[in-house]
Amino acid sequence: MQPTPELPAERRLALVVATSTYADPSLRRLRAPAHDAAGLSDVLSDPGIGGFTVTQVIDRTAQDVRLAFEEFLAHRAPNDLVVVYVSCHGLVDARRRLYFAAADTRKDRLAATGVEAQWVLDQLDDCRARQQVVILDCCFSGAFAQRSKGETDLGLGERFHGHARGRVVLTASRATEYSFEGEPVPGEVLPGSVFTSALVTGIRSGAADTDHDGYISVDDAYAYAFDRLRADDVAQTPQRWLYGAEGEILLARSPAGVPLPSASLPDTWTSGLANPHPAIALGIVAALGEWLADSDPARALAARRALEQVADGDIPRVAEAARAQLDTGTDGSGTDGSGTPLAEASADEQPDTASGAPASADDASDDTVPEDTVPNGDAPQPVLVDLSKPADGPAHRQPRRLPLPRTRRGRVGLGGVAVLLAAAATVTPMLVTRINDPGPHGRYDRPRGLILVNDKPVTGSSDTGQKLRWKRTYTDGPMYAPVTGYASQLFGTGLLESVEDKLLTGTDSRLGSAVAGKVFTTIEAAAQKAAYEGLQGKQGAAVALDPSSGKILALASSPSYDPSKIAGASKADRAEWTALNSDKKKRMLNRALRQTYPPGSTLKVVTAAAALQNGLYSNVDAATDSPVPWVLPETTVQLKNEGGGACENASLLSALQYSCNTVFAKISNDLGNTKMRQQAAAFGFNKEITTPLPAVKSVYPADDGSLNALDGIGQGSTSVTPLQMAMVAAAVANEGSLMEPYLVASLRTADGKLIEQHKPKALSRPLSELNARKLQQMMEYVVQGDGPGFRAQVPGSLVGGKSGTAQLRSGTSATGYAWFISYARTEGSGSPEVAVAVVVEAPGGTGETASGDKIAAPIAKRVMEAVLRR
Repeated sequence: MQPTPELPAERRLALVVATSTYADPSLRRLRAPAHDAAGLSDVLSDPGIGGFTVTQVIDRTAQDVRLAFEEFLAHRAPNDLVVVYVSCHGLVDARRRLYFAAADTRKDRLAATGVEAQWVLDQLDDCRARQQVVILDCCFSGAFAQRSKGETDLGLGERFHGHARGRVVLTASRATEYSFEGEPVPGEVLPGSVFTSALVTGIRSGAADTDHDGYISVDDAYAYAFDRLRADDVAQTPQRWLYGAEGEILLARSPAGVPLPSASLPDTWTSGLANPHPAIALGIVAALGEWLADSDPARALAARRALEQVADGDIPRVAEAARAQLDTGTDGSGTDGSGTPLAEASADEQPDTASGAPASADDASDDTVPEDTVPNGDAPQPVLVDLSKPADGPAHRQPRRLPLPRTRRGRVGLGGVAVLLAAAATVTPMLVTRINDPGPHGRYDRPRGLILVNDKPVTGSSDTGQKLRWKRTYTDGPMYAPVTGYASQLFGTGLLESVEDKLLTGTDSRLGSAVAGKVFTTIEAAAQKAAYEGLQGKQGAAVALDPSSGKILALASSPSYDPSKIAGASKADRAEWTALNSDKKKRMLNRALRQTYPPGSTLKVVTAAAALQNGLYSNVDAATDSPVPWVLPETTVQLKNEGGGACENASLLSALQYSCNTVFAKISNDLGNTKMRQQAAAFGFNKEITTPLPAVKSVYPADDGSLNALDGIGQGSTSVTPLQMAMVAAAVANEGSLMEPYLVASLRTADGKLIEQHKPKALSRPLSELNARKLQQMMEYVVQGDGPGFRAQVPGSLVGGKSGTAQLRSGTSATGYAWFISYARTEGSGSPEVAVAVVVEAPGGTGETASGDKIAAPIAKRVMEAVLRR
């Protein structure tokens, strides 16, 4: 064997959450979590194996666990690799929603006292790390990932390529299965769960490296655990789930090393060493010495083995010469650095890493804060769990093969979530809350920093007079919630409150003092108000951009919520949090950034851009080769036109005005999927956009034939965020240059000193200047006069736009998504001043038709007017 090459240089961080004991008597104590947390932390933190910085949260309350997740997932860089592991009871409510049980969870009040799996998934979605691995070892754990692509077979030859955002979820069981603890054996250490124990065993021994490349990937570990459970006939089925994962994710280096290829000595050398004449054997020994220093490890190992055999021979001169060659050999000879041939080292002879093992649940410091430090006795005071010291106890033992369980365990075996990984290889202290200072009340003993709009604060702090003294307050909270997010004494932080948490709590090293800083946003108050009020009574979102800089001028989502109602630690705050998380309208969902929709005919702007950029058509007034009817490729289906205009061989100008499906579907088909995807990518599709709030990817899919044709008119499987469609309109308006959207203008100290100033930068150029002006002409024609987009007209301004209607069917009632994208500039202005995207989830059965021209265009007009008249 030869040592495994080093792991990639990305930061590697792991969060291990385990709960063995429960206050609720209906939740029995578990044996496995403490064992599994220690074993997994040990192997992940080993610098020769996992190389992770590991944080443990053991036997803590639901509040502590939630805060731990947020602290761990916040402030991650895109290149970080993250791993989170959860071990506890897994509980499913009447609506089949999965909850992870904490120490204070009540089985009859899961929504208020449990950690909902969907909430955990939302935190992962908000995390910027592009590589996330989630491992869940608990009952019903498959329910965590049902929105993703499941892989139940072991055909894991499929690998991911590239470096884009992705997540892999490993679950110990299906959504309806229990998980098992190992059955204890008298006189032996209590075992962990069968799934996690298999993972740890496979990683620690190197047995999971089934392809013998020296690395253990997520797929390697999953396949090994799956095979172990199948071989042992355990009645649970591990699952692997993918969320757009790209790039092979490496969990560990194999301690067993990489098998060396065999190398044979030349036949003349073999016979020469056997020759009784010393002179001949000495010549071969000298040649073996040259091989011993060879860069080829196989040759070096073959030479070492031969020399060791000669050194034990009975010809003194030859044996002495062989020993001399061995004494002067290099480490490239295939030894472990101490002279022991690596080929002879077994997994059992690996160095003991017990000194770096994390503390067990029993050994971790537990400085529980007295109950009288909690306001009204409602909110548990956060506790610092120091895991920087190794546990005292017996020496580390290699994992043994665990006996099979004899009975089914109706609880979460051990939830393992492999999520954040960072560079250091030691187990570090974990602050269960987001407190960065040592004070007894941490982040709440001083006012929180301000978030500002138009240089005026939209957040503040109030003195509660309680132990958790300062509580966050919000001005026009529901209107600005999609921007600010929330800062709660119970439930952590979200959105800008989370991204800029260190600055806002005064713990950012750039501040120079403990006084909290200020976040100046790019939001225009008038535009935000226009968007918010325009969406009242509707479900949807609106985004407004400054096309020339990328500033986000408005970011509205409806329905919204008031973050001040969850900012404190009272029973009312808990009740509001529970209500928000069970709300079918998803008031906390940021629809502008975190929800994708079918774009409808607004996507025809992208298709028109592809036609111009690829030279399919150059004159927007010339007729196109577009028959009516046009039959979808590889089908007998005739595509219909809904606009009522003359679409047969219509020009691009008329086709966009009348929204001719036949023209743009044929363009998409004529260009092909590759060119369409390239054009969409130039507008920002299929990539992560961070503002710094992360937006989910807008997807232009890899479809062929009729599906690609439908994608070209926004009726295929294309999905977009409102932010993405605002970017499309902005790029057209800005002479073809797409600026990177951003939400934070600057960061400053409390007294106004500049810490960081955002500098606008171009993201891409999806259109040439000439083609951008052609597309501007087309979009402006849609709005001018009595065009279909006339409701977006702003007197004294030049407006371009495009509506879209993505229709769905619900029984006999047509429902869908009403879209309008647009841009505007004051007449005579040299540059565009605003680009807008509005989407409304139009309801059925209310007399309101899902029409972008009728529903969304008036809202876009209000937002554009607010910006133009500021």
